[in-house]
Amino acid sequence: DILASPDLVFRHLELHQRRPEMRIAGLGLTRWNESDQTVTEFMRWLDESGLQFAYGDLLRGERPNWKHFYTSNLSLKTRLLQTNPFDESFSRYGMEDLELGYRLEQKYGLEVAFLPAAAAGHLHPTDFRRTCERVNRQPRTQEIGEIVRRRMGDVGSCDNVHRPACSTSLCARCDNCHAIQL
Repeated sequence: DILASPDLVFRHLELHQRRPEMRIAGLGLTRWNESDQTVTEFMRWLDESGLQFAYGDLLRGERPNWKHFYTSNLSLKTRLLQTNPFDESFSRYGMEDLELGYRLEQKYGLEVAFLPAAAAGHLHPTDFRRTCERVNRQPRTQEIGEIVRRRMGDVGSCDNVHRPACSTSLCARCDNCHAIQL
């Protein structure tokens, strides 16, 4: 559901040619795809709030780190990923990318370079109800929480990470989210 801009690959390659060190990763900018879906006010709010991705912080100058290890638009050395694969105990999506970024930062001093010109469009229509349903899937949220706590300790707590898996306060119980319109 990620559509690359014409020069996305070039921008990532350019970084890795300039910075051949194993510990360098490139993070491109992912925004909602405007041409193939209707981007609603809720989707804009998700983007701006940082609940989906904290790109706003990066655009305001925050230095990226493992908390921004978003695999929707990310490049790193093949050898680094071959020797440090994703943790396969994550049986579903959700924070597996951040957990890998955290491990790489701890082990290799991962440096994430933000590449806003390496743009991608996210084609994933959503609304409040679907977002709440995704966030509140109890077994998934509990499973992710257990893995994150086991691997990352307190550093992986919701206070330290901006991700939908941590956004349960957004939807609370979501019993009445059909009545809420944004």
